[in-house]
Amino acid sequence: MVSFSSAFFMAYYHGTMWVPIFITSLAILPITVFVFLQYPLWYDILYSTYICGSLYRPKQIIRQYVRTVQSEFSASRQRTLDRAYDDLRYVSSNLGVNDDNMANQALAFYRIALERSFTRGRRSEHVQAACLYIAFR
Repeated sequence: MVSFSSAFFMAYYHGTMWVPIFITSLAILPITVFVFLQYPLWYDILYSTYICGSLYRPKQIIRQYVRTVQSEFSASRQRTLDRAYDDLRYVSSNLGVNDDNMANQALAFYRIALERSFTRGRRSEHVQAACLYIAFR
């Protein structure tokens, strides 16, 4: 950048002086806009790194928020397990096995799959079928 600027001013030194000043001011404009737009990001980084103490010392409000998220998570997990139990009973009854013990066993396998994130990215019907297969064996 320095070599470009020096070559630029040497080329236009003998001519009119307003041309290099005008072009330089136009070249500085994007740099100024970039710095202006990145300032809030730098401020947040420095604030959270050096000034913000709540990052390492959670306050009561943060604990309450975490508790709320955990309770909603467990309610969602329970809804998933209830739906899976209904589906497991439906599939096992369609296969001619009307034993609730098998559905409970398959649900236990499904719970393990949920806890180990085996269901993520897979269709729940396929995981339920695999759990039923394991329970039937």
